[in-house]
Amino acid sequence: MRVRGRVIQDLWEVALMGLLLLGGCQSPHIATQGDSAGRSADPVSESMRIAIDRFANAKPKDSYVQGWQAAIRQLALSGHSQVYPVLTDLIGSSRFSELTPSQQHAALMLVGSLAIEQHHATYAQGLLARSTAMPQAGVVDWHARYTAAAALGDSNDALVSVTAMLSRWPTEATTLSPETLRQLVYHEPDNDAQRDVRLRALNVLFDVSYKFEDGVEPEPFWDMLVGDLVERREIDRAALVVTRISSPYAILSMRVDRRFDALVQKNPRRFDVKAAAERLVAELERAVKSHPRSLDAVTQLTYAYLYAGRYADVLRMTDAVIAAITAAGGVRVLYDDADPLHWIYENRATALEATHRWDEAEVERRLSAGRSENGQANVSNVIDLAEFYADRDRGQDAFAALRELPNETDALSPYGKMAVHLVRLKAALSTHEEQEVQSCLTYLRENKLHAIAIFQRALLRVNAAEEAAQVIIFRLKDPKLRRQALLDVQTYVRPAEPPPLEEDEARWQRILERPEVAAAIESVGRREWVPLPPP
Repeated sequence: MRVRGRVIQDLWEVALMGLLLLGGCQSPHIATQGDSAGRSADPVSESMRIAIDRFANAKPKDSYVQGWQAAIRQLALSGHSQVYPVLTDLIGSSRFSELTPSQQHAALMLVGSLAIEQHHATYAQGLLARSTAMPQAGVVDWHARYTAAAALGDSNDALVSVTAMLSRWPTEATTLSPETLRQLVYHEPDNDAQRDVRLRALNVLFDVSYKFEDGVEPEPFWDMLVGDLVERREIDRAALVVTRISSPYAILSMRVDRRFDALVQKNPRRFDVKAAAERLVAELERAVKSHPRSLDAVTQLTYAYLYAGRYADVLRMTDAVIAAITAAGGVRVLYDDADPLHWIYENRATALEATHRWDEAEVERRLSAGRSENGQANVSNVIDLAEFYADRDRGQDAFAALRELPNETDALSPYGKMAVHLVRLKAALSTHEEQEVQSCLTYLRENKLHAIAIFQRALLRVNAAEEAAQVIIFRLKDPKLRRQALLDVQTYVRPAEPPPLEEDEARWQRILERPEVAAAIESVGRREWVPLPPP
């Protein structure tokens, strides 16, 4: 018996050596910061290690257990696709329940991970839901369950998995890419159960003091969390979360919304928007200093300067960044993230416009529009350039800029299509193309729920005052639309603007003074003079 046991042990050592040599680096995994590759070892290889350990000392006389042992050995030494059908038969056997709990767990995790690799995500998700429900479940189970959910587009189960990981292993927050978390958190819940899942995830992220990789607070996350907490009347918890929000417009949106009155009254000084703007600048200046190779941190700081009306600081910083990149011979020499450069040019253009340097602003907008966006054809800055022209009665230039947009039907989001139709409407007004104006207005009206604030701006441009008044009342009454509506009705410090924009603003103020509109505002919020530029 001792000789036979030694032979079995030798076989397991051979399997382990095969695992070490072959690595099992075939399966997909969760996206991590810095790249899309994921954890250093993939779920298959890690689950194989656990399975080897759980089955190594099992009774060799049991044919069912021997089947598992043989399959696991073969898995470590040959192609996964050859052994996968054997493992699915084993796990589907009526004898599966005879395995010890630790063996059942190892088997579920292993086959679930392999199923992901074999593109059987639905089957994998079912197995991994079982493995994660067991007391033996570890971070590998939850990573694999996340991967299966992501492959299926099941944002809710993906968020359940991320929440479980962060609850039990807080350091796992550092392995998750910001984009992964944004996609999960920003996904609109379909029901109360999914809203509860998102609330748990946001609470966990807050409790582990999560920040983006450049040291920047994920303020949109905390903003959403405050809204959920206030809705549940958890005011003390909401007050704690607010201490990590410095975005002046997030602070303003709460200050002018009656739903947040109890929260604002707990600490009125926290809701001073001018102080918030300067607080955000200070936080981002620290982030830039501590993360010198993050261009995104620099970009966020230029936004903070714009919010605070510190246009000279925007120009100073963007001048220095562009000069340094030029001298170095390329953006990647100085920064690890090249993509935000187009926003550096864009924000520089905004600061130039605010200081009446419109010719220089046009140059910067063209430079911004000429750069790629997220590695693809630029959409956002091309639309912004076209609107720059349309707002200056340069309709033909606006139409020419829009022709630079990609032709693919799926290149534009529903919001992007709304933005394009608004620019086309403005351009057509300046070139006196009435048919195009009406066509664009019809499109905007029929698709208004994709971007109702854009539709509101179109109504101002065509001076449809009655409809514009009804739209803002509708937005104020809808709890989901109210936040942006209340931000839009505030009075801001506005830099000098070209005549079409000045006329839009004059029309807007007349609409806000209408008794029915004023009453709608008063019923859900309030209007204030805000010592900041418009958002």
